[in-house]
Amino acid sequence: MILSVLFDIKLIYLLKGRLKSSNNDLLIFSLSSSEYLEDFKRPFFQTEPPVNKSILYQKAHLVSCLGFNYCATLDNDFKNFVIWYLKKLKRPQLLNIPSDTFLKSLATSWEIFIEAITITHNVMEYMKSFHSGYNKLEHFDIFAVLLFRNIIFQDGSVQKCFQARLSELKQVTTRDNKQVTADRLLIESISKMCYALKMDECYKSRVKPLFLKLTTEYFQLLRENYLLIYHDYNYFINANAKIVEEMDRIQSKLDTDSINEIRDIITTELVLKNINAIMKSCSVDYMLKNDQYDNLKHLYNILCSVDGGLKVMFDSMCPYFCDFGTSIVLTNEGISNDFTCIQGLLSLKDKFDYLMNNVFNNNKLFYDIVGNEFSVFLKLNSSIPTFLCQFIDEKLRKGKFMFFKNHTPADLFKVAFLAKHLQDKSSFEKLYESSLAMRLLDNVNVSTRMENTVIRIFKRVYADPCDNSLFVSRIQRMCKDKFLSSKFIKKKYNEHVLVDK
Repeated sequence: MILSVLFDIKLIYLLKGRLKSSNNDLLIFSLSSSEYLEDFKRPFFQTEPPVNKSILYQKAHLVSCLGFNYCATLDNDFKNFVIWYLKKLKRPQLLNIPSDTFLKSLATSWEIFIEAITITHNVMEYMKSFHSGYNKLEHFDIFAVLLFRNIIFQDGSVQKCFQARLSELKQVTTRDNKQVTADRLLIESISKMCYALKMDECYKSRVKPLFLKLTTEYFQLLRENYLLIYHDYNYFINANAKIVEEMDRIQSKLDTDSINEIRDIITTELVLKNINAIMKSCSVDYMLKNDQYDNLKHLYNILCSVDGGLKVMFDSMCPYFCDFGTSIVLTNEGISNDFTCIQGLLSLKDKFDYLMNNVFNNNKLFYDIVGNEFSVFLKLNSSIPTFLCQFIDEKLRKGKFMFFKNHTPADLFKVAFLAKHLQDKSSFEKLYESSLAMRLLDNVNVSTRMENTVIRIFKRVYADPCDNSLFVSRIQRMCKDKFLSSKFIKKKYNEHVLVDK
């Protein structure tokens, strides 16, 4: 320690220019470098108190000030120490470990080694970065990983113990909750080690099958535990939190295929296998009735990552829309006034649109599944086609222009949506053509522009994209004929007036 202090003092004087550097500096450095090296060794031995990183950086800076050769000497001495550490210390220790704790000792040795290498590598890189010859030195973190793989993991005796212990774990048929958790975490650590060491063949053929098996067993037990604790929406909240936690822990530490397989196992065991039972207790109907859109969106985001999850969710929403819609059309059955019925249906469509646009990100599956429920309850009242035609006709006749002041174009899209989901479309089409003809012939329509606006909406919403709708073509032709005939009649009239004059 005294020698190291004297070295630091001499170095400071050298840096200030008060002493001239000589060949003796190298001797002083070689005498003190062993003590400098002791600080770099401490992370490998996990000594107390923990190594102070700032001290390592200070000493690295002092060495760098002496010149590149001094840095290279310390770098080389440190590499020799790591080789000795693996060959003479760690490997014999591992081979003397009992079989039942071999894998745990191997995983722990790797974790301590890679943590120590990370600390010391960063310090050494800082030290060498002051010199132009920096790129000539090998990146020690890569070199250290190769050393661990060649000296420890690929050693014949170590491999024999490694494979024997894996075989023992594979032969275990029953594990309690505690044992499954411990074994899974152990094999997860081994999997991460194999990935870091690029031992792909060993991982895929020996480690990965056991890891996936233990992962399945663990989440099967966890599912049973969750079912006892959570019985509603909170089940999915906690299941999703667990999925996120697991993915964060293995992200970038395993290959992509393994990560995807593990995610599939977790979502299958925690969510998919219980989704129908849990969805019934989630009170989706209650969420819809009370406009709990944040909860619905959260549930949607969770089930997005589960195959078939969204279909189950949307199916569970169908009874709400069907019951609500049925109450509207049956309450108004037999009433000649269409306004109350259609206005109620438009309000229901408002809710459908809000869910579609703001909660479910315009999900087509929601549109198809829940949208089809409109067809179910609209057919319950045979007067609905008439109601829709009367509703539109009243709004497009002169004197009823208040509709366009109080309603946005979105309301026209809603009416077209309702017409699209009528089971008896032919009745609606005949009634609409008849009311359109009366408006055109009696010249009581608000304007041709409004009529064309409705036609464009029908063309976009009502008509089948795969079919050139005859209905839309017919009403479009009717308006065009009226325009042409009006133009012809006006021309003849002007000619007649001119002749009279």
